[in-house]
Amino acid sequence: MGDLNEAYAGLCAELGVPYLDVFAPLSANPAWEKSQRDCDGVHATGGGYQLIADMVAEWPAWRVWLSD
Repeated sequence: MGDLNEAYAGLCAELGVPYLDVFAPLSANPAWEKSQRDCDGVHATGGGYQLIADMVAEWPAWRVWLSD
């Protein structure tokens, strides 16, 4: 999965498209792991999706896009 994340990041850089890496921080996050375990092992619970939403909300590229 890390290889795929790096490939997406590289492609986005090549295309000049902002990319938010959620894989790296979430893969080391115990709350994310628990969220997946508490669901079906692949998908997250609402708390897990809240972690992603919080990352997006704080992402500078998202904030710039919303301010335009």
